[in-house]
Amino acid sequence: MSFFKKIFILLISICTSCGWHSPDQIIGNFETNYPDEPKDRNLIYNSQCVFSKKSVAAIGYNEKYIIAKTYRLNDTIDLINMNDVKYYIIDMPTYINDPYQEQSKGVLGPYNENEFLIEKHILKIDNLNFTKFYSDVK
Repeated sequence: MSFFKKIFILLISICTSCGWHSPDQIIGNFETNYPDEPKDRNLIYNSQCVFSKKSVAAIGYNEKYIIAKTYRLNDTIDLINMNDVKYYIIDMPTYINDPYQEQSKGVLGPYNENEFLIEKHILKIDNLNFTKFYSDVK
């Protein structure tokens, strides 16, 4: 077998051995997906994860904002901390111009539930609710 054929087979096996699961399209170039296990579900923009060490449990959106309910992934045992719930608001136009994951100016939060409700009120998106729930995040 030629050297190039071996390299080609190696590259194909690497590219197909680990992949993302079926994406859940949100809006535009935003989707949710996970690489290995549902607990690793993340909000994705143009193939880049928005959050770090968080598991996305619910999403809602309109033409300008995405809201996300997340749980923190435990660093040491790789489990979801169901007691550490954080909420985020993604200002899509700002995020698209500044797509630097959680450091983006378009990522508002993290908020606890009360802070989240106050921020939604300030942004005049009180009626924006979660519409996609990921029950496999456990």
